[in-house]
Amino acid sequence: MKLNVISDKYNPVFKRKEICVEIFHEKLGTPDRNTLRKNMIDEWRSKENNLYIINCKTETGTNKSICYAEIYDDAEYGKKIVPKHIIDRNFPPPTEEKKAPEEKPPKEEKPPTEEKKAPEEKPPKEETASK
Repeated sequence: MKLNVISDKYNPVFKRKEICVEIFHEKLGTPDRNTLRKNMIDEWRSKENNLYIINCKTETGTNKSICYAEIYDDAEYGKKIVPKHIIDRNFPPPTEEKKAPEEKPPKEEKPPTEEKKAPEEKPPKEETASK
């Protein structure tokens, strides 16, 4: 995966660096946010809690994505400004390891109850000819 910087500017009002990156991912699908975050953290040498990937778009049938990210000077300041749904996407809750299914005790077999008897068939009524 290759990163090509489209724009990189500092916004002093929000105390953040706004980055637009073109990502080439040949023979692979669109990379997930965690992979993008790791590559961008290495590229810009920032702290993990300061980087937020805001948007990542891939056109159908292409091997490149356009990604918009923000790197804040202070992680606490970033948490105040970035919308909650973006924070949730960038920092998913930790998943618990799947536990082995507990063995359930075997069910006790119930004693057979009285079987339902099929209704007795009544013999057909003989028709008597009455004249």
